[in-house]
Amino acid sequence: MSCPYNPSYHFRPEAQNYHLNNCITEKITKMSNEDSCIHYMTSVLNTENTSGCNIEDVRTICKNTTKNFTIQDAKDLCKLEMEGANKFWQTKYPKA
Repeated sequence: MSCPYNPSYHFRPEAQNYHLNNCITEKITKMSNEDSCIHYMTSVLNTENTSGCNIEDVRTICKNTTKNFTIQDAKDLCKLEMEGANKFWQTKYPKA
C-alpha cells in the first residue's frame, strides 16, 4: 500500500475540527427535524408512566426541545461525545 496511514491522523487538530463540525451539523439537523423528534420521543415515552401522552403532547415536547436547543448545546454535546470516542480509540490504538 503506497498510502501512508496511521490511526493518529484522527487525533490531529484538523481531523478533530472536521469531526466536531460534522457532529454539530448532524445534531442541529436531527433536532430541527420534527418527524425525527416525534419518532424518537414516541419511543422514549412508550412506558406506562407516559401512556397519557398523545401525538399533540409529543409534538409540543418536540417544539419546545427544538426551540431550546442551541448551536452551543450541539457543540457541547459533540465535544463530550468526541472525548469518549477519543478515549475509546486511544485504548484500541495506544500508540496513536
